[in-house]
Amino acid sequence: MTENPIIKQIKDKIVDGKLGQAISEAENALLSGQLQGNQETLSAIKNEYTLLTDYWRRGYSDNQRAALYNQMLQRLYVLTANMEQRVRLQGSPYLMNLYKRPRQAARNWSMAMIRKQLEDFVSNVALLELEPEHVGAAKEKELYESHQLWISDLFDYIVMSSQWSESIADAFIELLSAPTVDVRDQQLIVSAIMLSGMNSFDFEKLRVLMRVYQHATDEGLRQRALVGWVLCQDKRYQTLYPEQAALIHELCEDEHCRNELTELQMQLIYSLKTDADGRTIEKEIMPDIMKGSNLKLTRNGLEEAEEDQLESVLHPEKTEQYMEQMERRMQQMADMQKQGSDIYFHGFKLMKRFPFFQTLSNWFVPFFPQHPSISGIWKQNKYNIFLKTITKTAAFCDSDKYSFALGFDQIVDVLPQSILEMLERGQAAASPLGGIVPKEEQLSAAFKRRLYLQNMFRFARLFTFRSVFRNVFEDERALAFFTSSLFKGSALEQRFSEVVAFMLKRGFNDVALDVLNNTSEESRDYQFYILYARTAKYADHASIKPIDCYRMALELQPHDKKALRGFARESFEMRSFDVAAKAYDELLAADADNAALLLGKAACQANMGQCADALKVLYRLNYEQPDNHTVNSVLAWTLTEDHQFEQAMKIYNRLLQETPAGAEDYLNTAFCLWIGGRINEAVDTFLRFRELFNVDATALQEKLSEERDRLSQHGIGDIDFRLMCEAVEGGVRS
Repeated sequence: MTENPIIKQIKDKIVDGKLGQAISEAENALLSGQLQGNQETLSAIKNEYTLLTDYWRRGYSDNQRAALYNQMLQRLYVLTANMEQRVRLQGSPYLMNLYKRPRQAARNWSMAMIRKQLEDFVSNVALLELEPEHVGAAKEKELYESHQLWISDLFDYIVMSSQWSESIADAFIELLSAPTVDVRDQQLIVSAIMLSGMNSFDFEKLRVLMRVYQHATDEGLRQRALVGWVLCQDKRYQTLYPEQAALIHELCEDEHCRNELTELQMQLIYSLKTDADGRTIEKEIMPDIMKGSNLKLTRNGLEEAEEDQLESVLHPEKTEQYMEQMERRMQQMADMQKQGSDIYFHGFKLMKRFPFFQTLSNWFVPFFPQHPSISGIWKQNKYNIFLKTITKTAAFCDSDKYSFALGFDQIVDVLPQSILEMLERGQAAASPLGGIVPKEEQLSAAFKRRLYLQNMFRFARLFTFRSVFRNVFEDERALAFFTSSLFKGSALEQRFSEVVAFMLKRGFNDVALDVLNNTSEESRDYQFYILYARTAKYADHASIKPIDCYRMALELQPHDKKALRGFARESFEMRSFDVAAKAYDELLAADADNAALLLGKAACQANMGQCADALKVLYRLNYEQPDNHTVNSVLAWTLTEDHQFEQAMKIYNRLLQETPAGAEDYLNTAFCLWIGGRINEAVDTFLRFRELFNVDATALQEKLSEERDRLSQHGIGDIDFRLMCEAVEGGVRS
């Protein structure tokens, strides 16, 4: 979805609050024919702006001036957003058809008629119970077919609607709260509002979604509204629509809302793992499951494989091993599903090619057996016991349930006879690979929300015309709504640390730092600084250094062990060895035998020239843990500092023989050889380091420069340093 540069320029001026410039640019675009829009509306805004500035120039005081100015900005934004929609329509035949079709269908789209149509449908469904069975079945089919056509048109009409007025928004809030309207229809309408609001920010549509989330009693409807307003909020319009932040802050005052927003943020982050999870299932899990199955795929479909009698006699344990392995893999998939992974996406993605998925609304319609596209399958298929069971008990999203029903109808004729008999008798009660989901879990808000997100993910990735809609699943920053400044200063900040820890655990370091940077000053507590220090180590846009984070954490909780450890480590890395040693002393006072702390203190002592004291501790640690790599490395380094080069090289030679030897081991060995006067061997080791770890000459010279002071203390002067740099830059080993 690309943005028109002229529209972008006007919107940027509006967002910056430059009303006069925005009016001029919009006027030029309309007069030149580059854009199409309501010239009368623009003229009215311009006249009001001229009148406002005229009174201002004359020195009149007006306490409503700021409010009037912002209202004009909002009206100009609405005009610009509607012009933007016209540009998109002209650039996409699909969107143009989506816009025109419901408007050319001779339907009345007034709010009164929309409500009447929705309520009449509910009444007519209720009246079906009074009809004889054979008459009722025919009327039911006709009723659902006509209603599905109408609600699909309404979906498209809303998706392609222009900016809403306050009165239209209020009417939709009332409609979506009405108990006289089918909740499935309400859910589909909410999805249409979301899709429209995601494509073009519309404050009134956002307000509808927020109010529905607040007041709806149906959990499925509430969760759709929650996902909708979260993905439609837009921090770019925070100043233009200050009501946006006010509403968000109002919602975040509720603890239940904060819990759901936290869960939603984690679920959105999980969606970024869908492709990786799919590869794991395809390459690791499914092959093992098929080994334990007696089915094989042939040109005629699935067939039961004949048991190899000789193999079962010679290797009776193999069958049991395959079964155990299959059970483990099935449990692994069940565990992945419970943790939030979308385990079915890759299995169902090829089943989105049915004509059913060419209709936009069908990607979001809640699953119900009376849907005209599957009602025949549901009623006439003699295996419908199986279909009913699997759609009720499996963790399939609505989209996948429709795929399953449509797909099952096509492959049922090629299934082995024994399986068909079981299906017909109802003995093959579904046991999907993700496990059967208990009813109480299916009713939970988190479960309903997760399946709705899966519907959205499939639409964003698989719909034929997906490119004309905004795809929030493209990158992690689009999904990390905790980074939005609209939530800054809200009660949701109480949950920032929890979400940051979740993101860090899964490797999303950059967005984790963005969340921390979005924390207001008054909310920056001990936990904030501990997490910031950890995050800043792995992200390149930190505004606070880790050492300062630990220092501020210690101000809030003096003598805290976690903060002291971090402070000691950071001080050591900054070569403030005396400061680090004092921190280690304080830690050792409470935990005198802690090997890691003793090792850290010894490293500080070695760097401060107190090698004798350091070696006393290191020899003891080496005796207690002879195979501890870190202990051996620090011991060898300290021996080098103490000019005991022969003893140090004995340890380094052993370290380099370990598999795999680390980069630091090669570097420290080279430094030991260099300081010890074995120059040729030092050059060769530096070059070996470059070769093994793919380090270029510049990067290696930077590492040499970091040790310049240390080398100088060991008598290596400026010329010797330059010669070594030239030698390792050449890259030719002796």
